[in-house]
Amino acid sequence: MNLIEKANALPHHPGVYIMKDSSDIIIYVGKSKNLKNRVKQYFYNGKKPSNKVEKLVKNIRDFEFILCDTEFEALLLENKLIKKYKPHYNRLLKNYEKYGYIKITREKFPKLDVCLNIEDDSLYFGPYTNYYTALDAVNAINDNILIRSCKDKTFTKSFEGCLNFHLGKCLAPCRKYISKDIYEKELFKAINFLYSKDESILKSIEKNMEEASLDLDFDKAIKFRDNLKVLNVILRETSFIINTLKHQRKVLIEELANGYKLFFIIGYKVIHKEIVSLEFDIIKYYIENKWRTLSCDDLDIKDYILKEELDEAEIVHCYLNREDKVVF
Repeated sequence: MNLIEKANALPHHPGVYIMKDSSDIIIYVGKSKNLKNRVKQYFYNGKKPSNKVEKLVKNIRDFEFILCDTEFEALLLENKLIKKYKPHYNRLLKNYEKYGYIKITREKFPKLDVCLNIEDDSLYFGPYTNYYTALDAVNAINDNILIRSCKDKTFTKSFEGCLNFHLGKCLAPCRKYISKDIYEKELFKAINFLYSKDESILKSIEKNMEEASLDLDFDKAIKFRDNLKVLNVILRETSFIINTLKHQRKVLIEELANGYKLFFIIGYKVIHKEIVSLEFDIIKYYIENKWRTLSCDDLDIKDYILKEELDEAEIVHCYLNREDKVVF
């Protein structure tokens, strides 16, 4: 059976397809809510494909497929397999190594830092999908509040205050003249901003941008504009992460030909799924009873999201918030 015949034999069903080359190496993983329609597109002449697809098709010698009950399941499985096999032609594969966290250090006078991994019991925000965006955000925050940004060696050796102090950009706890309480009030401006609870930093930057524009200092105005842009990117990602980490219990209901498939979700983790043949009106009561029987003792619920799990969280979040989906 050649590839066209094999594609034509596929069912009109959700699932994941796995393309292999002549060495039996997985070179592409994709998903579709209709496997037959999607896979056969690769092997029929029609509209000229993109260079990427053309190169992929030339290297396909075989493919496998895995059936799923719903497109949601196919998305989660596709994500899992891409992480596992890292196929060459999955160009949109995310580089988790470049994701970053914003860290509030555990010190008497804490500061903001950016790191690639969760390293200790400090307070972390993220992960953010671009390390350098997180770094720019920290610099923008530091420019607008009076906490230290110096390296620890500089902090412990400085008694007269560094340039930031003399420019009025730091309370200079290194001078030993500032109390911890006063310093923490300034620090909490940053923490509350990152928790999406305080927009005073944004308002301050907007005011500075307007004043710079009125003074025709366009270089400064552009810098403030860029600060606003990067902080709003961080806020959007933070808002999604905070909502995900509320660990709310929800059930996604997907209609099948022979009933409904229920996905029991805590936060962004699918902890149980099953197919039920029930009238829709009584599914709600079934769900309420089912939650009582599900054991969550072994579920490793963290107060942060691992970098490699961020896209899984996004998939779940997207489906739970789609208007065409039923969620209890």
